[in-house]
Amino acid sequence: MEDASRHQVEAQCPGLLVASVLAIVLTALPLQHVLLAQTVNSFWCHVARSLSSIPALLWQDHQTSCVDILRALPSLKCWFTHLPLGSIKLQLDSQLGTIDDLNVLGVHDAGHLLHALSLCLPDGANEAALSSVLKLCPKIRHLEISDYDLVGGTETTGIFLRYLPCCLKSLRLRLFPFIDDPVFETCVSTASQLQILELEGLDTITDAGIMSLCKLKELRSLKLLFTRLGDRPQISEGALTAMLFDIGSSSAGHGLEDFEISYNAGPPLVLLDGGNRFVQEVLGKHCRLKRLALSGVVGLGNAAFVGLTHACPSLACLSLFRPGSALTSAGLLEGLTALTGLAELSLAGVGDFMGTIQAATLCPLRRLEMSRYLRSSVQTDMRSTLRLLKACPSLDTVVLPAV
Repeated sequence: MEDASRHQVEAQCPGLLVASVLAIVLTALPLQHVLLAQTVNSFWCHVARSLSSIPALLWQDHQTSCVDILRALPSLKCWFTHLPLGSIKLQLDSQLGTIDDLNVLGVHDAGHLLHALSLCLPDGANEAALSSVLKLCPKIRHLEISDYDLVGGTETTGIFLRYLPCCLKSLRLRLFPFIDDPVFETCVSTASQLQILELEGLDTITDAGIMSLCKLKELRSLKLLFTRLGDRPQISEGALTAMLFDIGSSSAGHGLEDFEISYNAGPPLVLLDGGNRFVQEVLGKHCRLKRLALSGVVGLGNAAFVGLTHACPSLACLSLFRPGSALTSAGLLEGLTALTGLAELSLAGVGDFMGTIQAATLCPLRRLEMSRYLRSSVQTDMRSTLRLLKACPSLDTVVLPAV
């Protein structure tokens, strides 16, 4: 702010703006501008330091790096004394040299201010240091930790999971192949209030570990992405169905609202009985399910798919990646017509190209994505396809990646 305009503001603002109005304006500004506002005059400084909410601390502000905010945590604690615990979000992917930097840069003095933390572990990360960091951040509600370990030689066994905040609501763990069942069970017991859980690349987890998820009574979103190679699926259908059944039975009738499972490596999970039991007895417990994504899960037949539309009538987003030949275009046609609230549909290798287009356009879709239809699509002319798509006025986006 230039000197002339600064003096003008100093002279006019106390008479023009009451503290409450100025506070509302400051909460809409980037963090750098909030800090700069303290230098205008004593009135502005008082209002700024009296803020009980600074939304910019939860934004991904391009002007201020998360490392800079981390360094400033002790100062923020001193300046903004009315900030509630857990009011800052940090995304530190690939921005730290070592985990010890978290302590050095500010978590040690003001970790209780952190609300959300996203962290990509540096190569050779020290689990003891990460455990210390989590102990100093008792108000974290959202935690995401990834371990790509490009150098290798470090086995992160998940000791830090013992120190998860008990108030944690969202947890995402990516690429921790050495976390075993006992450690994972401890994680579930410690963070028993989880509502959102995403697991990817936990290759040592078995049926016993997955069954521990039954303890999460408040779970609403569950994403399981398996990457382990082998001669059989990492998690069996029996364990998967038992876990989902128990979660649906013990959640006061709510169940999951978002469920995704993907077998990205190894053999697919083959559903017995055409998937009828899986749909009726298991997914039927989650009647409020709004998003369902199945990849590497085969054997879902026409009858089970039609049953799915009745068991989960609230589905708004559905994704099926190569569910097998048992599900045909006729089954899609019968099932999709019952999903009156479906807005997004992603299909890969389900039925034939034209039959799937016909079934999909009978729904009030906003987005349609289709792939793995190369053989059947060559038998279809573009004009007929466009005519069907235009007949669905609600469609905003159609993605056909090399069908």
